Amino acid sequence: GCTGTDSILVIVRAAFTPAVTASGPTRLCAGDSVMLTAQAGYRNYEWRDTQDSLVGNTASLVVKHAGAYTVTAADSSGCRGASLPVSIAVSPLPVPVIAGPRSICVNAQAQYAATASMGRKYLWEVQGGTLLAGQGTKIATVRWGGAGSGTIRLTETVDSSGCTGSTLDSVAIG
Repeated sequence: GCTGTDSILVIVRAAFTPAVTASGPTRLCAGDSVMLTAQAGYRNYEWRDTQDSLVGNTASLVVKHAGAYTVTAADSSGCRGASLPVSIAVSPLPVPVIAGPRSICVNAQAQYAATASMGRKYLWEVQGGTLLAGQGTKIATVRWGGAGSGTIRLTETVDSSGCTGSTLDSVAIG
């Protein structure tokens, strides 16, 4: 009988997990975004979201929606490694509503109230009148000036998320 031998060289590369960094907080307010950047030095990148949909194919990804994002990178040998998921949370913006008169007599005083729930900070701004009391609270007292028009603006910030929303209402003075 004939006998033969052959050898094969097998190179086993260590598994890798590409690091991902965020350009800012991963807890966003609606309308904001954060850039996720994968560790440099790989040949290609594939970003996937919570539904495993392909959402990007470069080293960086701008994220505006809540979910868990992972990147799979390939090195020069074609070996692939996946990052740990990066979770992005998105909180809604508050939509302030002001209760109070929209038509008032010259030099009259009126109260305006935020209709929102607790856990918010309030900033009142008035044009055409003077804020007499209530800055930082849910109820503001305003003395309106001469005939014409004025405005009252309420900006609310949600304590738990830091998200801010604003509304501006006109007031007829006369």
